[in-house]
Amino acid sequence: MSIDSIMRYADILAKFGQFATGLCMLGLSIFAICMKRRDLFRSELTKRRIDELALVRSSLQSIFYDIHFVAASSGMLLTMKWNIDEWKTHDLDGWEQYQRYKKTSTELFYKLTDRNYYLFPDWIDKTKISAFAVKMKEWAPFTIMATCQHSTKERENYMLAIDDLKDEFDRALKKNA
Repeated sequence: MSIDSIMRYADILAKFGQFATGLCMLGLSIFAICMKRRDLFRSELTKRRIDELALVRSSLQSIFYDIHFVAASSGMLLTMKWNIDEWKTHDLDGWEQYQRYKKTSTELFYKLTDRNYYLFPDWIDKTKISAFAVKMKEWAPFTIMATCQHSTKERENYMLAIDDLKDEFDRALKKNA
């Protein structure tokens, strides 16, 4: 074996080593990008879940205050001898608050009753959400008549259930966030 042939083999081995090192680096880079992307997705999903929990809590708070308004509005409609159209014409603010109550309650009801709703964090007790959804079902379809058919005691019990679920969310957030 001559020096030229040894140099050619050395050159081939060096180029093969560079090629193999480049492939390893490329593989590591692709692996790192995939892992980073998955971690980024997890952190974004976690942030979205916490945002959704805050949104649900805010909706519960809104319903908590609007439920007495809806009951009082029923009395006002009877006193003023208004139908729904006249209420909309003469008390636009009250009408809008009633519409907000219906919309918020309906949207929240669908979220809470869907067992596959993925935006609730895993550390939230799903049985408490399901129990509240069952209680909320008694109030559907969230119209003025459906709300006013319940007694003051039933409204207060519903409000206590709302408070209990909000407290559960607060405890879970303090513990896990």
